[in-house]
Amino acid sequence: MATLNSFGKNSYSSGNSKISDYLRGISKWKEIDKSSQEEIIKSLITKVKIIAHRMKNKLPSIIELEDLISAGCVGLMEGLSNFDPSHNVKLETFVENRIKGAMLDELRRQDWLSRGFRKNIKIVELAKRTLEQKVGREPNLDEIIEETGLKPTEVEHCLEIINNNLLVELDVISQLQSYNGPTNGPFDILVKKEFVSRLSQYINQLTEKEQLVLSLYYVEELTMKEIAETLDISEGRVSQLHSQAIKKLKIRMKDIEE
Repeated sequence: MATLNSFGKNSYSSGNSKISDYLRGISKWKEIDKSSQEEIIKSLITKVKIIAHRMKNKLPSIIELEDLISAGCVGLMEGLSNFDPSHNVKLETFVENRIKGAMLDELRRQDWLSRGFRKNIKIVELAKRTLEQKVGREPNLDEIIEETGLKPTEVEHCLEIINNNLLVELDVISQLQSYNGPTNGPFDILVKKEFVSRLSQYINQLTEKEQLVLSLYYVEELTMKEIAETLDISEGRVSQLHSQAIKKLKIRMKDIEE
């Protein structure tokens, strides 16, 4: 039977031999009975909702939560069907990457991660920096609209992405999701290994508390409030540490892209 530990992670007892065989790679997903499949799905469906809510909180309000959850469920089923423990990865980690990848695909389908949208984000970021230097303060919406020549709704959506530091997080998720997936050849493998290696180095350059906050938030999936209680600091301080870490990684990510 599947149970949850204090961090909300999934764990399985040895009571169900079918699930045990599946987790050990003895049986494929389609070979285990429906009851065992339902037990595993039920234990992981909360993960889909948690990931969807966290991603939704950083996206423009026009994005529907149900769309993310629906896409995440597709990713979950794909992950369960393709899980292979011989790759030395836990089921929870494997399906989490597939869940996030499916949600990214949904955002791409809705044109939120298209090349054109990313171009607009860079235009808005440049306009913000230019105006800050020119007027000596944080520019308002109207000033950014005038500076960029973009539509008001386009600027608003770009600002939501920028202010939530979401783009770099999506880039990391997307790259790691691709890394764990199939490759087309030796060159792809080298590129992806290089990305993960450099990203790991950049994370190690963060302060100890920044690394801890990222680990608790993205790996252990604690909320900001839970992290604050765990580290005995204010929720505002947790948010500050998270933002600092993401901004540092964002700068480093540009080095990888160049």
